[in-house]
Amino acid sequence: MSHVERQRTWRFPRMLLRGHIAFGALMWAALVLVTLGLAVGFAVFSEVPGSIWEDSSQIAAWYVGGVSGYIVYQTVPMLIAHGRTRRDVAIETVVFMGIFAAFAGALVAVGYLIEYAIFGIAGWSRELEGEQLFSSHLDTGMIWLQSWLTFLVWAGSGALIGAAFYRYRDTGWLAIIPASILIGTIGLFTQSFWGPIGFVVDRFLSIESPSLPLAALTATGCFLIALALTWPIVRDLPIRNR
Repeated sequence: MSHVERQRTWRFPRMLLRGHIAFGALMWAALVLVTLGLAVGFAVFSEVPGSIWEDSSQIAAWYVGGVSGYIVYQTVPMLIAHGRTRRDVAIETVVFMGIFAAFAGALVAVGYLIEYAIFGIAGWSRELEGEQLFSSHLDTGMIWLQSWLTFLVWAGSGALIGAAFYRYRDTGWLAIIPASILIGTIGLFTQSFWGPIGFVVDRFLSIESPSLPLAALTATGCFLIALALTWPIVRDLPIRNR
């Protein structure tokens, strides 16, 4: 095999990241303002119940999944039509998903810091609900890590749905089923266990709930499963006029 044949052919998705990171930052800023507006509304009419960002930031997962789905549905076929190989485009998309998920996770963590500061100045409650991998607004590293792991699975699931909808116009919606299972699974392992899964974990595995190692392992597995389901759809993706 020659040196040319061994040379990397895929490109770092710089332009793709630049555009979506810029727009994602704008959406994040708007969400922060809406969250603070809701807090003011609560304070005027009753009292602030605790962290609002904890709930409003859940929209970020849907956004990450939607962006990944859009890229696979719209951008990937366009790049292939312009002569790029399916393999190279697939690699670039995976790189994009990993970096974009990390960026979105960082914005979520910063949102917690902003809420902590402003709620503290206003004297509002900063209480967090539920049991997650973090227990404080200031646990920035763990907030980012939980968000990144979660967003990775949402990104992979979004890619699966986008590929299925592009290739199978009539039955592509069925991809929502495995995608929902993957998303639900990572949700279980980044928060407190419940139901049959909680019983098995507590009874046989003796793992604290929630568990970072188990969450990381689960997120990695779910992301790889999503990619494994998406690649057979993309590797011989037909290019058609819309």
